[in-house]
Amino acid sequence: MEVQVSPWWRRWGPAASKIARGFQAYAVRLRKWWRGGDRLLALGTIILAAANLGMLVEMRFSNQQQHEDTIAALAKTDATIAAQNAQAKIMQGQLQEMEVAQRPWVTADITPSQDAIFNDQGASFGLQFFFRNTGRSPAWAFISINAFPLPENAARAELNTCASRVLTSMGMNVFPGERVPINIGFDIGMPSLNDMWNRNPTMKPAFYPFVVACIIYSSLSNSTPHHTPFMYQIKRTNNMGFLFKKRDSTPLSDLKLFAFPLFGRAD
Repeated sequence: MEVQVSPWWRRWGPAASKIARGFQAYAVRLRKWWRGGDRLLALGTIILAAANLGMLVEMRFSNQQQHEDTIAALAKTDATIAAQNAQAKIMQGQLQEMEVAQRPWVTADITPSQDAIFNDQGASFGLQFFFRNTGRSPAWAFISINAFPLPENAARAELNTCASRVLTSMGMNVFPGERVPINIGFDIGMPSLNDMWNRNPTMKPAFYPFVVACIIYSSLSNSTPHHTPFMYQIKRTNNMGFLFKKRDSTPLSDLKLFAFPLFGRAD
């Protein structure tokens, strides 16, 4: 507010006028000081706002960078996991190859071992099996055997059950490079022969049996069962090959096995 010199001051003379002008000059300086403070306050407010804006920009940039870093880290993690999975598959494959290379492989050589005997109960046969382990580790092996007078389809159906057989406590050790003999006798009863002849009357009294054998074995260190199936036909050595029930027997020297080559492979 500007100070006005009242006329009554003039009655005091020059001293009073000097005092009045001093107050007026002080008022002007005070007003200028306040105006300068307003400018400083405004400038300070602008600087503070600019600082806050800079902090917000920096925070946004930092968050964006952190987001990008997180995405990059996740992508790197995914790539690392994929690489580890691929490495695990490779190692698993190598382990399986090592297991296959070190596992036992059991097969058998089979030959007739006795005369074929015929009587009122049916027909009796004998086979000799020579177990062979061509693998690199010992095996525990067991064999099951069934015989069918005819037809071949019944024998094939029996053969298909080999892969589902389980190992039992009955069996023997077969070491690598070893050849273990075992003799097995089996019969074909008259009910089976009569059933075959009833369905094929022109064949009576001839027949030739199918023999289905299944070797079930496992490594001594791994109980996973493996299987080797066989299917043979027992024939006479003559051109016809039939066996005849009307005879009492067929000598061993007159018997042979005909192997079906699609079988006899280990799994």
